[in-house]
Amino acid sequence: MNFDQAKQTFIIEAEELLASMEDALLAVEGEVDTGESINAMFRAVHTIKGSAGLFGLDAIVHFAHTVESVLDRVRSHQLSLSRELVALFLECHDHLAQLIGQIQTNEEESPESKQTGERLISHFTPHLGTQSADAKAASSAKLLSRPEDQASGECSGHDCWHLSLRFSRDALRNGMDPLSFVRYLETLGNLVQRTPILEDIPTGDAFDPESCYFGIELDLHSEASRQTLEDVFEFVHEGSHIRIIPPQAKTAEYVQLIRELPGQEQRLGQILVASGCITSKDLEEALGSQRKESAGDPPSKARKIGTILVEDQAVPPPVVAAALDKQKKAQERQSSELKVIKVAADKLDRLVDLVGELVIAGAAAHASAA
Repeated sequence: MNFDQAKQTFIIEAEELLASMEDALLAVEGEVDTGESINAMFRAVHTIKGSAGLFGLDAIVHFAHTVESVLDRVRSHQLSLSRELVALFLECHDHLAQLIGQIQTNEEESPESKQTGERLISHFTPHLGTQSADAKAASSAKLLSRPEDQASGECSGHDCWHLSLRFSRDALRNGMDPLSFVRYLETLGNLVQRTPILEDIPTGDAFDPESCYFGIELDLHSEASRQTLEDVFEFVHEGSHIRIIPPQAKTAEYVQLIRELPGQEQRLGQILVASGCITSKDLEEALGSQRKESAGDPPSKARKIGTILVEDQAVPPPVVAAALDKQKKAQERQSSELKVIKVAADKLDRLVDLVGELVIAGAAAHASAA
């Protein structure tokens, strides 16, 4: 997917999200339980902000971040959803739609549009939290700090997601800025460790200034789900090597989730996806690797899906073991159930009568022969 295609996909998705946001806003005043509508609004603005950040659309990111922050306070019950706020959110919806429209027509943001955005943000200011400018500046400085300055991060590797990123050589040609992904990850949590990978950068005439040689190892302390982190790299998966390794602290949670899943028979990959340990994309990649390995050979010679996921560091071994145990128990349960045949009572009565008649007929035949 080239840059223009990716941007068009972003515009289409943003328009759909704005439509869902408008529906939620129009419905919320008539609802007793507004939780789902508020969550729908939050998801719409959050996704638009994240996708806009990947394209360097700073005006949209800045405005959406403010709206998202207020919505987050509403959904966490720190702020009540008054009619005044609903009216403001409707204006924000219209302003975001205008900004998206300007992207589609390649227009610069007009002075009037900037004034509208600033006015709406000023109305939201009293409803925002109290994070100081110093705290925000410290957060930004942390992203730009050197790896050796981050050694005393606030979480251990047990509590952090580890992201191993190697971007496609064509990332820059396709209009993608690899650093924008790192900046966006900072909005999802705290980057407590980052280590640039420099070995792949050629020297001399072999260096192509239009090619991307960017690689980095990151430790991210975040409550985000694996799917949320996976979605960050939606537009650059092709040709890139993206590995997302869950925190070791989450292993016990995944194991417990697997144990609590319904008992129907499922394949290993389906169990892991259902528990949230991997995404459907992770499973598809593992199945693709398995198919390549078994090409021309008996399927039994290919590595098992669990082995592939563990060796690719997509899933911790204890989680695979729990999923295999779940699969085995479901198969045993199904096998046991197959040994039981359900028969309608009237048919069973008829069968008993026939057996009785057969016994009598047999006895009569034996007496005649005697």
